[in-house]
Amino acid sequence: MRIPFKVLPALFATTLLGGAVPADAQGFALGVVGGTQGAGVQLTLGLVPRANLRLGAQGLDLSRDHTERDITYRADAELRNAYLLFDLHPGGGDFRLSAGVAVNRNRVVGRSPVSGTVIVNGVPYDVASVGTLEAELTTRRIAPYAGLGWGNAVAPGSPLRFVFDLGATYHQEPRLSLVATPTNPALVPPGFYANLEAERVKAEEDLSRYRFYPVVNLGLSYRF
Repeated sequence: MRIPFKVLPALFATTLLGGAVPADAQGFALGVVGGTQGAGVQLTLGLVPRANLRLGAQGLDLSRDHTERDITYRADAELRNAYLLFDLHPGGGDFRLSAGVAVNRNRVVGRSPVSGTVIVNGVPYDVASVGTLEAELTTRRIAPYAGLGWGNAVAPGSPLRFVFDLGATYHQEPRLSLVATPTNPALVPPGFYANLEAERVKAEEDLSRYRFYPVVNLGLSYRF
């Protein structure tokens, strides 16, 4: 017996994931979530009974003082993430395994005090001579994601569902820029810019271990 080619994708999916494809597995759900990536929304699309496609976006703004290599910065973090995930429910229940990709515009901007002394590569400098220091930390725009979770937003039953995610994105080594803004370049001491670049390199090396960003999310979804 010959099987028409157009039937093969559906046959493969039902063989891999189990069961026929009932009509009630082909819904969609909207949800709200909050966690380490901030607050946002999610859209879940049912593909087959044990697999869904999930799209979302989250954002968060934070401000705090942070000390890095003897320099205290006023740091402002901006987290902006959009993601596309494939959810597999291997047992047919709420437990899921997730994999996908995040597109982010995450960055942290820090500024040193406008007066006093800053220590750059171990050397103290008067801020009146070298100006304030501005640091910017960024990550790769595209980051793969892997994790696990609980909740099938498009499963039959109650349309209101609790959802939970635990995982991480891999954005590789962060990149750091560090610049000074002197009011009068003629007052900048000799060797300052060489020390500034050495400071940047050492700080970037210290931050290189932060290649993963932990993702913990809680939320509610509603199936339509």
